[in-house]
Amino acid sequence: MPQNPAFMVRQSTSGSGFAGDAVANWDTVLLNRGGHFKTTAGTGQNQRFIAPVAGVYHFSCQILSNSGARLFFHFRVNGADIIGTFIETVQVTSQYQEATSTMTYSLAQSDYVEVYVNSYAAYGGYYANFNGFLVG
Repeated sequence: MPQNPAFMVRQSTSGSGFAGDAVANWDTVLLNRGGHFKTTAGTGQNQRFIAPVAGVYHFSCQILSNSGARLFFHFRVNGADIIGTFIETVQVTSQYQEATSTMTYSLAQSDYVEVYVNSYAAYGGYYANFNGFLVG
């Protein structure tokens, strides 16, 4: 399948690039084969990957905490939390915490995947990305 859906996005804002208790906002597209990651607010489907076909997909997300703050995020499918993808770091004074979560998941056509940042804001910039692709 030469046109397998695949994407990689990042956030261009550095400190507090991600708000707490909100869907992570990704504003810089590095790869969006097929255009299935939606970044524009006008679509009503922004900040998420929408599966163009049913299949097994793999996702990864890397985020950095703000200095001295906890980091807490996870994947959601169709707005529902995916248990087993929750990442939480400890709070260390004047330190940053980097964390990565991965998920391989079966999606139906039109299911959507997003990253949810819990409780604490997080760093963006060069230290955060969200990517995924169709396995088959």
